[in-house]
Amino acid sequence: MKIKLPRSEYKIHRDVETKHREILDGNGRLIVKVSEEIGNQTSGRGGVTMSQIRKIFGDFKRRQYKEFDINKIQLIRPKLAYTFSRHSRYQGMDILLGSIDFLIDKVKTKEEFDNIVNLFESILAYHKKFGGR
Repeated sequence: MKIKLPRSEYKIHRDVETKHREILDGNGRLIVKVSEEIGNQTSGRGGVTMSQIRKIFGDFKRRQYKEFDINKIQLIRPKLAYTFSRHSRYQGMDILLGSIDFLIDKVKTKEEFDNIVNLFESILAYHKKFGGR
C-alpha cells in the first residue's frame, strides 16, 4: 500500500522509513519519539477516533499472542489498506497506517513484530494524551 502523504506529515513518515531498523530492533527512545509525533498528528478535531485505532490495534494484539507466522503477519497489510480506503478523510489516518504498513513489510522476526505492537500501543497512548476522541 503506497499512501500519498501531506507535506506536514512527510517528516514523520521519512523518520520511520530511514530509522525502521532501529524501531524494529526496539530502540525505546525512538519508538517514544515517533509514537508521540504520530499520536499528535492523529488526534484533535477531524482526527482519527480512538475506536478506529483500537480496532486495528486489537488485530495486532491478537496476532502477538499466537504462534508467529510471517505470512499471517503480512496479511494485516490488506486490512490496513481497506481501513485507509474507508477512513482516509480523518486527519492522520494516512501517516498512521502508512507508517505501520511500511514497518510490517520489513518484519522478519517475532521480536520485530512485538516492537511494532509496542509502537502502536504508544501511539494509542499519545493519541489520547493529545485529545484524541
